Amino acid sequence: MTALAEIPAPPGDRVEAPARPRGRGERDLAGRALLAALFAACAYAAFAHGAVDLADEAPLQAALALLALGVAAAALGAGRLVPRASGAGWLAVGLLAGFAGWCGLSLAWSVTPDLSWQATNRAAAYALVVVLALAAGARAPRAVDRAALGLLAVSLAVALDALAGKALPGLTDGTALSPRLREPLGYWNALALVCVLGMPVALAVAADAARGGRLRLAALGALWLLVVVTGLTYSRGAIVAFAVALAVVVALGDARLRALGVAALAGAAAAPALAFAFTRSSLATPDTPLAQRAAGGRELLGVLAVCLVALLAAGWLALRAERRVAWSAARTRRAWAGLGVIAALLVAGLAVSGGIADAARQFADTRDAPSVSTPSRLLSTNSGNRVQWWGEALGAWSDRPLAGHGAGSFPALHLQYRHNRLPVRQPHDAPLQFLAETGLVGAALALGGIAALLWAAGTAVRARPRGSPERRLAVALLAGGAAWTVHALVDWDWDIPGVTVPALLALGVVAARPAGARKAPGRPRRLALVVAALAGWAYLASVALPALADRKAEAALRAARPDATPAALQSAAARAELGARLDPLSVRSLFAGAAIAQRRGRALDARRLLLDAVHREPSNAQAWLRLASDALSLVDRPGAEAAARRALELDPRNPEALRAAQAAVALVAPPEDSPSATGTPLVAQAGG
Repeated sequence: MTALAEIPAPPGDRVEAPARPRGRGERDLAGRALLAALFAACAYAAFAHGAVDLADEAPLQAALALLALGVAAAALGAGRLVPRASGAGWLAVGLLAGFAGWCGLSLAWSVTPDLSWQATNRAAAYALVVVLALAAGARAPRAVDRAALGLLAVSLAVALDALAGKALPGLTDGTALSPRLREPLGYWNALALVCVLGMPVALAVAADAARGGRLRLAALGALWLLVVVTGLTYSRGAIVAFAVALAVVVALGDARLRALGVAALAGAAAAPALAFAFTRSSLATPDTPLAQRAAGGRELLGVLAVCLVALLAAGWLALRAERRVAWSAARTRRAWAGLGVIAALLVAGLAVSGGIADAARQFADTRDAPSVSTPSRLLSTNSGNRVQWWGEALGAWSDRPLAGHGAGSFPALHLQYRHNRLPVRQPHDAPLQFLAETGLVGAALALGGIAALLWAAGTAVRARPRGSPERRLAVALLAGGAAWTVHALVDWDWDIPGVTVPALLALGVVAARPAGARKAPGRPRRLALVVAALAGWAYLASVALPALADRKAEAALRAARPDATPAALQSAAARAELGARLDPLSVRSLFAGAAIAQRRGRALDARRLLLDAVHREPSNAQAWLRLASDALSLVDRPGAEAAARRALELDPRNPEALRAAQAAVALVAPPEDSPSATGTPLVAQAGG
């Protein structure tokens, strides 16, 4: 360690003593506060149903913008909290910011401009997360350690809340609709991924021989809890993601066999509880009464307690054996050889039995997808309709390969390219979503930014000395980021801030470079910070306007209840009109205003609002369908037929659009004009 300390730092990385110790303490405090604020944002996103809905996502984006403004002010005032990264790290920031800009530019040709606006805000928020993580990682003391423990804390809080919904449904009912755990994120695969993000950290602490025994046992228990909750989500993608994370820990860590042993021990202790939950009808059957689920939950708590006690006892014995048994290099080689033989035998057995070919055929089969609420789906390799959604995304991309159809436009594209009536808003594959929505340009920017961030984090991990606790936790954070990247290939993680923000935060902290000497910002940097501050305020307005418009539309619909007075309806109409002005791209306020106008008996106002809706979004099938329905009520035969046909073009599989088209045709040729109608003389047939 002394020799390492005597090696001079490169000129660009040399850390000079500040003029006043107090200044450094202030910077350290600011770094810790920023890191804490970022993980508070992660916790908010997780417990706000993943921050998927606009009403939940906008506060998160506003908080990130305010944090960025605070960092800019600190950097402008005294040079504090300046983000620092390698060239690859800054390339990642530039590409992600470029992707956000491209999403905004796609408003010019988007088929869903309102969703493109929201997608632009989301992409900009992710770029801000990386910048803020670079600032926190550069300034906060022991930033990697704090980030790792913060990520683990968020994962454990989410896991405990989710498990309470299963074991204590009378207290917090998380399984009323399905036995699969999904709260607090509202989506089982997202919940599982949040748990997987924390697993490498727990694994690294439990396998670290330099740490105290109590801390290692606590980390082992945390890993076990995360494994149990992940299993109760029935998420197959999470299993693949954890396998990738474990592979990263084993490949880059220095306690490889110990890490595998810890993972195996936690999995073995989780197996009895999972088997009990999978086979107990009160815990595995949908639509089970609350009383039965509460009884099953109490039994599950007992099984979990027994498993945890057994795990801690086994862990304590393993720690004692670790201190007594000398593990030689020869034993390590024999252990790896044995594991390699076992893996080869498993692969050979699957190949000979045809298991690999059967799994491939089952993956592409869209006719026999397993039920989402059955534990047996864990043994299935069926893609769950993903193959169809991927085909839809590829078909949409092939029509506009360079620029795409506009950021966030897949909900409309799905209606045009689908082969069934299953509703979905994303193709469950981030790269294909980027291609369909933003074309080759957008996909190159987004995927290039993610790849550059992974490269920067991986380079920073390799630069840390082997055997150091900081490197082990840096590897754990990198493993979490790798797990998120792989999981995004089979799910819609990009649209779920509750899983994407912590993953980008973890990678950003690892990729950050240590802070250098404090120096006042020069004129070019001062100008850049001023521009960044102005952009931050503009971003705040961009976040606020769609959210306020959506809130006004929601309030208008609530005010227009069945027993509403004429004055209340007038007030609701005013709210809807204000919402339409706040967001000139969205049609939701116009839909609300049209419904209220129909309640008030103002048919022409409703027609005007619906015409405005199809003018704003000519590719919105629902807008054309509502216009067709309105035309039918006004006996506007040509208008009803034209609107219904357009709705059918945009959503050919929609039975409502088909019925509207048939009704419009009936208006054009009414039954009384048909020669086969009752009361109309039929043409005499020969010989009749």
